[in-house]
Amino acid sequence: MIATTTAGRGGQQLTHANACWMRSHHQVLDDHLPAPGPVWKWSDTGLSRSILCDLRNRGLIEQREDGWQTTRRAWRALERYGDADEDERGEIVGQQDLERYLEEAKEARGDDD
Repeated sequence: MIATTTAGRGGQQLTHANACWMRSHHQVLDDHLPAPGPVWKWSDTGLSRSILCDLRNRGLIEQREDGWQTTRRAWRALERYGDADEDERGEIVGQQDLERYLEEAKEARGDDD
């Protein structure tokens, strides 16, 4: 029997090994794992190849026709094991988030317009 743990409010289950792995890597995942929705390429993130391979092998990211997509199960697990709020979590990838990215870049530069 495989031990499982509840990962977040959605009731999604992670194996005990995946839960432990998420806990031990939560900081880098909080900072760099793209949100579910947009399709992204490995080169779009600041995650190391070994972390990306672990995510793939653990079923926490899924391959799509044009790249990869973060699973909701992985995102919900970060709610439990990560430190960042959802708004502060992950790298921005994909056209859907372009407006948010431009706004954050503007704020970082201190532009008034």
